[in-house]
Formats: sequence, C-alpha cells, structure tokens
Amino acid sequence: MRMNLIAYRGILRLLMIVELVLFLLGAILVTNMHPLWLQQLVTVLFLILALTAVVYYIGVMRVQY
Repeated sequence: MRMNLIAYRGILRLLMIVELVLFLLGAILVTNMHPLWLQQLVTVLFLILALTAVVYYIGVMRVQY
C-alpha cells in the first residue's frame, strides 16, 4: 500500500514551519551556559527538520500531477 503524501502536503508544510521555529528558538536560546543535553536537543530538532524536508521534497515536490 502506497502512502499518498500529496493529500498531506499542507500538513507537512505546516510541520516544517513549526519545526523551523522550534529550531531557531532553540538555537537562539541555547548558549554555552546551558546543559549539553539541551544543546543536543537542538541538534536533534535540526535533524528532524531535515528529514521532514527530504520527505516533503521526495513525496510531494517530485510527484507528477
């Protein structure tokens, strides 16, 4: 069974915006004074954002209508 990502493109776009905002807030607020686990959380947020962007590109942008 194939997943139809076209139907979810609006949700994926909104998810990427939310993830980008969380990443930017985390990157701004995390300095060297914060614990290492919080800095690593920002890295994880970036990786999740990158994965969502790749799924969006492959699943939505490259599909022929």
